[in-house]
Amino acid sequence: MVDLAYSSVLFHDRDIAEEVLKFEGRVRTLTTLLIMNTAIVVRDREDAEVSVGIMRVASAADKIADTAGEIARIVLECLGIDRSIIKAFNNLMNG
Repeated sequence: MVDLAYSSVLFHDRDIAEEVLKFEGRVRTLTTLLIMNTAIVVRDREDAEVSVGIMRVASAADKIADTAGEIARIVLECLGIDRSIIKAFNNLMNG
């Protein structure tokens, strides 16, 4: 998702940006389902301690998806990006 989001900016590609937003929504749905299912199976303190790690991973995935969505919105909302940043991205991609 992050690679796609950056690609949408670098190539000013609305189709890629829209795909990133679809992925963002899907990740949000999956994160919610994971947290709900984890909450259902917690029966005691030991289960709760194990589920904390699962919920942290879900939260991190959701944050990454949200950030990728914000990057893609740069293209969809025609905000533009400074040429020096695009040049830096290109330098990173070309190694």
